[in-house]
Amino acid sequence: MESKDPESVEFEVVEGDLPEGPDYSTEADMLFRTQMRLTDAFYAHWKKGASLLIGFLLFVLVYGLWQSKMENAQKEASETMAKIDRKMPAISILQLQGQWALDDPSDTKRIQTLEAIAKKFEEVANSSSGTASTEAWLKAGDTWMRVSSLDSAQGAYRKVLENNDSGVFAIGAHNGLAAILVNKDDHSGALTHYRAIADQEDDGFAEAALLSFAQVARGMGELAKATAALDELTSRFPDSLRGAEIEWERQQLGSGDQG
Repeated sequence: MESKDPESVEFEVVEGDLPEGPDYSTEADMLFRTQMRLTDAFYAHWKKGASLLIGFLLFVLVYGLWQSKMENAQKEASETMAKIDRKMPAISILQLQGQWALDDPSDTKRIQTLEAIAKKFEEVANSSSGTASTEAWLKAGDTWMRVSSLDSAQGAYRKVLENNDSGVFAIGAHNGLAAILVNKDDHSGALTHYRAIADQEDDGFAEAALLSFAQVARGMGELAKATAALDELTSRFPDSLRGAEIEWERQQLGSGDQG
């Protein structure tokens, strides 16, 4: 059979003999091409992507371990404080009824026990962080108050506010500092702490702070400030259960008693 030169072979193309090529304008084809571009990009940069993924997973692992460690530390601190609390001398109901100090200063053994407990709370506070440290400082301040070590209590309460300037622990610290400042005749300083509670809270704590603000202001002779605090209290808390106390305080203001 005679072979033919491929270049000499002629093809007659008749319209309709060959299938039509793909329509690259269709939505499906556009999606396919986009997927291919993404695939190409992935293979071109897979090493960088893998590095980023590994880095992210390592971060998650380290963060998880750190969080677990912190939770365990908080739990251990709470357990330690619970053990210390169990050694705390109980407050005498008779003392409260007689409006005496919470603890008899002449009871040497009792006072030494309380001082040792306060120092233990400070140790927990210094060796902990976060909520546990804040709570320990508050407990230390409250315990120092029971033995009338006002400077030590003041230092502990300030530590609370350094750790957290809002919330229940901060309320306790503000109230403690206000009581100390009143004792030291720094009534203006006490008003600052009561004002801080009233501004930050919107519940019974704010009510109590405004009432205490009014009482201290009245004792300073700042009757206008005292009246304004009572007006704010009744305006913000019209259904307050402190109605009798508020009325009594207004009567004292009306009589000019600065007691």
